[in-house]
Amino acid sequence: MSGRPHAPSLTEEDYYNLPDNGMRYQLIEGELYMAPAPNLYHQTISGNLEFIFRAYLEQNPLGILLHAPFDVVFHGESIWQPDIFVVLNANRHILQKQRCEGVPDFIIEILSPNNRELDLRTKRTIYARQGVTEYWIIDPEAKETSGERSVASRINAIDAPLRATPASIPIPSTLGDA
Repeated sequence: MSGRPHAPSLTEEDYYNLPDNGMRYQLIEGELYMAPAPNLYHQTISGNLEFIFRAYLEQNPLGILLHAPFDVVFHGESIWQPDIFVVLNANRHILQKQRCEGVPDFIIEILSPNNRELDLRTKRTIYARQGVTEYWIIDPEAKETSGERSVASRINAIDAPLRATPASIPIPSTLGDA
């Protein structure tokens, strides 16, 4: 639902002309979304996952891990800031100095009370349409993770419980077995 029902869609130019006021923005299908700073639990989960995946990628140099705030541009009306994402080496050409210009191979979004609908519905649909290979949603309230892997334009659901220990976090199938 648009907060600007009769206003024209915003563009990449509009997005990059926003004031640098410390707020985090995303431009999704021409609509501007502002996200407050993540809470402590969100940041703890994000930090733990980054630690695990960064260690894995150091041992298995398959790609590069990045995190918000870092722009991911699918097209001029959609500029995202996924919580965590991985671009495999074969696709590193999409990484530019200031942003990612293309589709990451693996994206993780951590739900917050203010972004549940956006991550569960809007982003999920658009990430699949754009060709994101694997998308995980971490739900801190339910203490679980779910994911989807796109295979030949089909989406296969992946469900796994979110465990308390780093050793129990599964490696995404996008990163494969090293």
